[in-house]
Amino acid sequence: MSADFDAIFTANGEYAKAYKSSDAGARVTDDVLRTLILATYLLNVKRVLVMPHTDCRMASGTEEQVHQAIFDASGVDTRSIEIRTVSDQKAALEKDVVRIKTYPLLPKDLEVV
Repeated sequence: MSADFDAIFTANGEYAKAYKSSDAGARVTDDVLRTLILATYLLNVKRVLVMPHTDCRMASGTEEQVHQAIFDASGVDTRSIEIRTVSDQKAALEKDVVRIKTYPLLPKDLEVV
């Protein structure tokens, strides 16, 4: 895990570090959970912000359409993997926040928004 961070100031003017982790579609995958376990126990992360972005390519079409776009651009058939397109970004965000909050290996006092 990279310890790269951005320096930020909180709403009350305090300095903080913001570690970033991202993946295609901004979904909370098993790998994201693994990263959060490492971050909370080894980097002392206390808060998690789940923030999908607008105009995400993973929300612009179906699974098959994305596979086809990759094939058209490269000739590579990626249908053997799950791309995880997102048809409803708000519902996906809500589901992912719940997934982090209820994941048994993460600290119970982890703040997730």
